[in-house]
Amino acid sequence: MPRIPEITDRNEVAEEVRHHADSIIASRGRIQPPYNVLLHSPDIAARTAHLAGYSIYDSLMPMDVKEIAISTAARGLNCEYAFASHISIARDVGVSAETLDVITSGAPTESLATEDRQIIDFVRHILEAPNRVPDTLFSEMESRFGLETLVELTGIVGAYAALACTLNVFEVEAPEER
Repeated sequence: MPRIPEITDRNEVAEEVRHHADSIIASRGRIQPPYNVLLHSPDIAARTAHLAGYSIYDSLMPMDVKEIAISTAARGLNCEYAFASHISIARDVGVSAETLDVITSGAPTESLATEDRQIIDFVRHILEAPNRVPDTLFSEMESRFGLETLVELTGIVGAYAALACTLNVFEVEAPEER
């Protein structure tokens, strides 16, 4: 159970900012984590929902790339809720069992296909001290994706790092396995 009361109904939010809850419900069908805790700060909830929504629904990046990155970030930040949600989606969009195992275990990436290895290594370098991507990996990623998509991928990792912080700080429990 989260550390703070969950907001699960639009009427639990002040009327002058209820439109934020309505927007979250319209895009997601209900108030679900992390928005059930983020709505204690409705403007943060709305802005977070907008960025996360773009990351998942509107980004032109292939779903497998996004889900490898998000799952790696969730695992790296020990966010069980986001990890359980996104590792399942990664499986559903065709990410290989070997790649999923490496993400889950935190194992080295040398055995993986170059495409998956690059994404996992990129995310791990962002999240692990000294939080810098080596020049060689940066060049590989820029050549593969182009600058706009590389910036987008970095933004997605940052967005999910923020979500992971929220889920972890407020102790939102992982969903049951799908």
